[in-house]
Amino acid sequence: VSDGDTDRGQPVEALFTGESARPLTVGPSDIVTEVSIPHAQADQGYAFMKFCPRGGLEFATVNAAILLTMLEDRETCSIARIVVGAVAASPVRARTAEDLVKGEKLSEDLFNTAAQAAASEISPAVRPAYSRSYLKKCIEILCRDGLRIARERIGDGSALPK
Repeated sequence: VSDGDTDRGQPVEALFTGESARPLTVGPSDIVTEVSIPHAQADQGYAFMKFCPRGGLEFATVNAAILLTMLEDRETCSIARIVVGAVAASPVRARTAEDLVKGEKLSEDLFNTAAQAAASEISPAVRPAYSRSYLKKCIEILCRDGLRIARERIGDGSALPK
């Protein structure tokens, strides 16, 4: 972010306030000049999941981004990031779900438990045509499937294009 006089790097998470009236922390004279996304490393797996009833370029009903960083054994997770979007004024980290995965060997049972935790801890804003319980089920399914895909991508060379 630049205000014309100084550049200040910050994590993308710091750009969001979580408030619908003023969703971003940037001011009227600030300009986001760069977004840096590091390439996935060999010990990482990632996934971005998006649910849209009609597909295509439509805005997501729910989306989820997952990043897993593994220990040397490639079975135990050292860092988990699970972020759910399109359900609140800003993206929401599923911290309880992240904590469940961190330090554990990856398994289907763990993915199911973490996905259920993500759905429980995130309270989606109610929208026309979607009940809160429906959105929570979407969160659960996207997180579970995203964790599976992220596991499959660990060390497979599918890093983001350079």
